[in-house]
Amino acid sequence: MYKWFLLILLWAASSSLIPSQTIVKTLPGYPGPLPFKLETGYIGVGEDEDVQLFYFFVESEGNPEVDPLIIWLAGGPGCSNLHAFFFEIGPLKILNGNYIDDVPALKVDPNSWTKLANIIYLDGPTLTGYSYTTTSEAARSSDTLSASQTTEFIRKGSSEVSEKSYGYMAGNPLTNKSGDINSRFEFAYQMALISKDLFESTKEECNGEYAEANDKNMLCISRINEVNKRVSDINMSQILEPICGNSTSKLLPTVNQIRMRKQRSVRENPIMIVHAQPSVKDAICNVDYFYAMLWANNRNVMKALNVRKGRVTEENLCNMDMKYDYGYTSLPLYEFNVQSSVEHHEELKSNWDAWYSNGQVAGFKTTYAHDNYSLVFATVKGGGHTVPQYKPKQCFDMVKRWFAHESI
Repeated sequence: MYKWFLLILLWAASSSLIPSQTIVKTLPGYPGPLPFKLETGYIGVGEDEDVQLFYFFVESEGNPEVDPLIIWLAGGPGCSNLHAFFFEIGPLKILNGNYIDDVPALKVDPNSWTKLANIIYLDGPTLTGYSYTTTSEAARSSDTLSASQTTEFIRKGSSEVSEKSYGYMAGNPLTNKSGDINSRFEFAYQMALISKDLFESTKEECNGEYAEANDKNMLCISRINEVNKRVSDINMSQILEPICGNSTSKLLPTVNQIRMRKQRSVRENPIMIVHAQPSVKDAICNVDYFYAMLWANNRNVMKALNVRKGRVTEENLCNMDMKYDYGYTSLPLYEFNVQSSVEHHEELKSNWDAWYSNGQVAGFKTTYAHDNYSLVFATVKGGGHTVPQYKPKQCFDMVKRWFAHESI
């Protein structure tokens, strides 16, 4: 699975979304009252509001009236924001192996981004997490629909949001299918996952194109199969971590995925080639996932969160059964528009240099600028695909400085 996530940062004008939604003061698994303000609920979007999007809203533990508001969109598409809530930037963590009243126990996360900002964790697109539809026609989604529904959610959630846009962050997003997938091949070679001979022969036979390889070029397909075989037991989301369950990873598209590249469903799309976030049956190497799903599907938990009874039968960390149209036919124009704007960021404001956390090199950064705008590119050393999950303190320090308009 190729997972992406996007942050939209906006200045918060109020400390709640919609007054009619539920204020959650206690949660099963946490001992005592929550040490932060939590609001949950649904906002209807789309025609006749036939898509009901579920959200968690956590008020900033700092100064909520002036701290920024983050709209956190998880990846997949189809991955619940419980992953972000428990494993990346949220205020609580799963205390695996421990229970309180037969519910997996929770503890406070010292590196939660809610110490710096108000955060909305949105379960989108439709059929993600606790979100649901009221009609079968609304069950289909796409890049265009998802963007439109998210915009509608924001407008309905707060009348002030659209007036006070601040900026955005994107963490390991899918930006260019061909470029992103093809770069994995170079990465595998540079990280010594495949041999020089295999690297050079594959590059020659496929002419450097793997995401959109010619399925009639059997020498190229043979090399791609060999590459996938060599990395099949490696976790492509974090190559230093064990792979979960009995699943295998694929670095490059298989021939069947290449042949079906014009298909639009999640299961048929050629970019879905990195091991997915594990389901219950796969959660072997990271038992936190198992306990998170036990917690999320507990009836008392759903009641506390005000999940609408009968609408959601099971909460999975990732829903791989949704029908999703990536809309690739519109990408060339989009890519051209993005590329044509590069000239506006040609002024190098800072050279490639290290940035630090706790006195140690945490990654590297560079900054581009044009007029009063700047673009920061930063890396996190040793981070996996969901970077805050693997390097929480470093990511916390990074965004804390960025929110404060300080140099990372």
